[in-house]
Amino acid sequence: MSALYFDELNVNGKVPKWADRDRLVLSKGHVCPVLYSCLAMRNYFPYETIYTLRQEGSILQGHPDMKRCPGIDISTGSLGQGLSCAVGMAIAGKRDKKDYRVFAIIGDGESNEGQIWEALESASKYQLDNLIIILDQNRLQNDNICEVVMPSLDMVKKFEAFGMDTQEIDGHNMNEITTAFDNIRNSDAKNLMQLLLIL
Repeated sequence: MSALYFDELNVNGKVPKWADRDRLVLSKGHVCPVLYSCLAMRNYFPYETIYTLRQEGSILQGHPDMKRCPGIDISTGSLGQGLSCAVGMAIAGKRDKKDYRVFAIIGDGESNEGQIWEALESASKYQLDNLIIILDQNRLQNDNICEVVMPSLDMVKKFEAFGMDTQEIDGHNMNEITTAFDNIRNSDAKNLMQLLLIL
């Protein structure tokens, strides 16, 4: 999230609905406190608002709410649905001939949802090279580890089967993260969707 908001995303906290901004979809919306921290530091709202997290009436609820909190591009919380929203945003960008990119952060646990794979089919059909998917492979779900609930198998092969260009990186290594974004930005490949697999 730090790499996105302080190095990669083309956004403006003073103009949250700027039409040409990059979009971010936090599909695994329950991890929104880190998103709120970045939005506060990028001046989307006063920093002191952070201390109202999950309080009644706060703009910072337990899942991102686009109607309450500036900087949220889509409300999320129902796992598996965020990627479909991101695909729709990327299709709209293509049709409107816009240069913005759409970043979607998904989890390996939520990738048990069939909607993830339906969204990838659409992304493949429409050749969404403006879509970057970040898969947080932390191997955790609400009820247990992924291998117990539903083994993920080889996520790289699965995403590549849908036409994704994949990069596996250490999500705790900022140099690897920023280098991966550099690789995507400087890629000569056209009509190629991108996946960062965070380990």
